[in-house]
Amino acid sequence: MNRALLLALTLVATAEMLEAQETLTSTPEQIVTRVGTRGAAFLAVGVGARGQALGGAFGAAADDVTSLYWNTAAMSRIDGFSAGMTTARLFDELDIQHTFVGVVMPFGFTRIGVSVNTLDSGEMPWQSEYWPNAGYGGEQDPTAAAFSWTGTAIGLHFAQPITDRLTVGVAGKVVEEGITNATASYVGVDMSTVFRTGLYGVTLGASLTNLGTSGRFEGNLLDNRVNTSFSESQLDDFIRVVELSAATDHLELPTSFRFSVMLDLIGGADAIVSPDADQSLRLMADINDPVDAPQETALGLEYGFRGLAFVRAGKRFANEDQIDNGLMHAAAAGGGLRLPVGELGTLSVDYAYTSMEQLENIQVFSFQLQF
Repeated sequence: MNRALLLALTLVATAEMLEAQETLTSTPEQIVTRVGTRGAAFLAVGVGARGQALGGAFGAAADDVTSLYWNTAAMSRIDGFSAGMTTARLFDELDIQHTFVGVVMPFGFTRIGVSVNTLDSGEMPWQSEYWPNAGYGGEQDPTAAAFSWTGTAIGLHFAQPITDRLTVGVAGKVVEEGITNATASYVGVDMSTVFRTGLYGVTLGASLTNLGTSGRFEGNLLDNRVNTSFSESQLDDFIRVVELSAATDHLELPTSFRFSVMLDLIGGADAIVSPDADQSLRLMADINDPVDAPQETALGLEYGFRGLAFVRAGKRFANEDQIDNGLMHAAAAGGGLRLPVGELGTLSVDYAYTSMEQLENIQVFSFQLQF
């Protein structure tokens, strides 16, 4: 009787376990994404006040040093030597600083550029099991100094015209991210093209970015020494210290494909509406398809007066289901001035403001000298 009861209970328990395992299979209601599965996520943060004011719809329109980020092939539009810097304070008061510096040099029809893209989290208090509330109410672990997370990408870029309308570009980059004594390193490649159709002021752009190696976090912070003694009174001969290292996963770079379109509505000789020597109006659209996030679309509009003053507006349509987006989420606006600097060249100053609603806002300033 007892054996029969035990057998029945065992069968019931086994059935329950099998049923529980079935709940782990994917269902139409469970959306599986790759969000958070790639390293060096800071590479997905757009750079430059002009591109940000257009909502990120800048792949086909880029014609300044930030083209090194958006579409390397587009730097072929830059005449002469150019150097620029852009700085952004992300999410208002979170003290996250994003900086991009670029230089473009002409060699005949060829353009060669160098870029440095960095993101700094600002100082953060060290938290541990002994100080779980560090950073709250002024608490601070006196034995551990504050730290910051940084990401850095250094790139070498090359653009070459194939015809008077088609240009190709390629870039190589070295990427590192992490904190002191716990970092990951990667090597990546970008490939891009820009095609000016000559029809109705249409320019097309395409880029495949952040193809490369995988990396894993390594460093002294991931190593530990554990004393396996059960009592301090044990003899030294029986004390055993074990060295442990955290097994971190290999992460890929955030590969992304971007397709871009720019329409000259007013301004150019082949503008859709009408040519105009004093005014320009451009409409831009980008589709960005990263492997670790939902596909996003961006629209932008730029008005220029005599090539000196510009007003811009844009909207990025974030497609993450977890975000309750309002109309103003990822909406952007900005402007810029292109000022002559004697006989030296021109100085460009641009500003962009992006509303992120719950995450406050992003403000970007850009400066570029071209001669």
